[in-house]
Amino acid sequence: MLDHAALTPEALSYFQSLPLSYQVAMNHSNLTFRTLEDLKAYEERNLQGTDSVLYQRLPDPAIPSNSALDPLDAQLPDSK
Repeated sequence: MLDHAALTPEALSYFQSLPLSYQVAMNHSNLTFRTLEDLKAYEERNLQGTDSVLYQRLPDPAIPSNSALDPLDAQLPDSK
C-alpha cells in the first residue's frame, strides 16, 4: 500500500495528478514509494498502456421509464 504521509510534497502532488487507474495500481502495489523518482520509475516500468476501462468513471446508466408499461404512472405529474 502506498503511504501518502511518506511521500515528499512533490511526489504527492505528482501522484494526485496521475490518472485514477495509475493511482489505484500504485495504492495496491507492495513497493515503497517516497520520492517523485520512485513514482516515475514505477509508472514507466509498469503502468504504460494500462489505462483500461476497469478504473474509468462511466456515466450512470439511463433508467428507462416504465410509463409505457404502466398507464397509471404516465398520468402522474413529473416530480422534477
